[in-house]
Amino acid sequence: MTHTETITMKKKVISTAELKQLVCSGGDERLLLDPLTGVNMYGCPPGPVEPSTWVHLSSSTATPISNGAFSHLAEIMNTLDETDGSDPVDERLEGIRQELFNYIGIKSVDADIVFVPSGTDATLQAVFLTRICLPRATTILKNLVLAADEAAGRVFNAASGFHFNAKNIRGDNVIKGTPIPDLHGPTGDKTIECIDVSFEKCQDEAYIEESIDRLVNHSGDTHVLLHALDTSKLGNRTPSHDCLNRIEQKYSKEALTILIDACQFRMSPWRIRDHIKRGRHITITGSKFFTGPAFSGAIIVPACFRAQIQQAPVNNYMTNELAAYSAISDWPQSWTNIRSCLNTYTTVLWKSNIGQFLRMTAAMFELRRYSAIPSSWREQFIIAATAEIRAAFSSVPDLLEPLENKTRNSFFDEFDEEFRHLTIFPFFIRQPNKVKTFLNLDACKELYQKLQIPTETNPITVVIGQPAAIAVNGYPDTVTTFRFSIDARTISDAFERTHGAVPVKTDKLQSQLRLIIKKIADIVNTNDNQS
Repeated sequence: MTHTETITMKKKVISTAELKQLVCSGGDERLLLDPLTGVNMYGCPPGPVEPSTWVHLSSSTATPISNGAFSHLAEIMNTLDETDGSDPVDERLEGIRQELFNYIGIKSVDADIVFVPSGTDATLQAVFLTRICLPRATTILKNLVLAADEAAGRVFNAASGFHFNAKNIRGDNVIKGTPIPDLHGPTGDKTIECIDVSFEKCQDEAYIEESIDRLVNHSGDTHVLLHALDTSKLGNRTPSHDCLNRIEQKYSKEALTILIDACQFRMSPWRIRDHIKRGRHITITGSKFFTGPAFSGAIIVPACFRAQIQQAPVNNYMTNELAAYSAISDWPQSWTNIRSCLNTYTTVLWKSNIGQFLRMTAAMFELRRYSAIPSSWREQFIIAATAEIRAAFSSVPDLLEPLENKTRNSFFDEFDEEFRHLTIFPFFIRQPNKVKTFLNLDACKELYQKLQIPTETNPITVVIGQPAAIAVNGYPDTVTTFRFSIDARTISDAFERTHGAVPVKTDKLQSQLRLIIKKIADIVNTNDNQS
């Protein structure tokens, strides 16, 4: 089934194979399935997995789609129809926008939502939106990316206005790391510059503020896009809200735009509303905390940018290469300026990205389940699950060492609701019989793959947060961390299984942790015996 054929399906029952094909369509090479294993680079297949043989605490990276969400997608596809020549996906996406507004607790007059395939795509489109709102084509856009080492690995290229993969969402080849024509302006000069700052350096907030001072004062024709992180793939936030407020008070909107990278979507509705009121863009995905399939993202754009976007010279910054990163229905129907421009590029883009629509629909299915649970119960479960995970670490001190951020609590408060508590737990894996020596990146990548392979002695497929190499104060050189994560689906499943019983029960999580740790230990010990 081709991409365009799915839009015109009428009264046809979609097969499981067809639905799986659609769920992994409309993304770049990160969604391609390995022909041998049938999973993508995140270790996830395009359909549901058998719970008795799969264990996943991997929502910091990606999670296989649930049976309930997959069945929901089948129902959606079997009722998707064209009427009066309109695009049914376009109308459904408008409905998802409204549902997100309802979850956040705002009205459509307060913000707009742009859908994107991934968090990295969100960064690229945020650069585009900031670029077209600048008063002059010659203005240099300085993109200051905080804690870049704890953001997605492709963010730097996207933040620079560059191609960040070898393919776009249509599967066309592009040259990774090269500028996207015209996004830098009609003159062809490089007018977007990206500066990355490590998480360790971000601990000195005076350094962040001084960096912005230098960028703003470097030239009278400079605009700074501050890329703040909340929450990182290791569970951190930078900078603090006080720091953001000081920065905003110092600079006008003509000199500074703030982008909140919340792609983990571990953020309370109150906090999102606060960012919107302050005129900050927010990027989210449905594939992390809410466990929709990988590649389901969005940008929440405050209403204060609406008039600028409608009046912007979009044609000056749009090309075939940039247009091919999105579909027309990704953009709000009210944004006639951008939609009109994109309609001139129909040879390189779709009216709607059906795969992206399905993945976001699956994420909304999980968000609906989660938001139906009393907030107090959700928080109690997270607290209990945190204790369970910490107990698991303590049970194997010679194998796993948790990475603790002792200053984290000072960055969160009661307005973060349940997300003031940890939901991502990074850890190192020790080399056998060696003190303070951990598996290196290559060894961790090998272990990550072996965890996903069932064996006779350990027939469980294990998926956890991908290994990430980071520099950590107090540890020698670069160290590689894995992650356990608490997610919305785990909480929803527990609530439904126990009918919301109090005190909450985390017995299933305890069992999962035992299975995962046993398999890690088996692999580490086997590798040690073979070396």
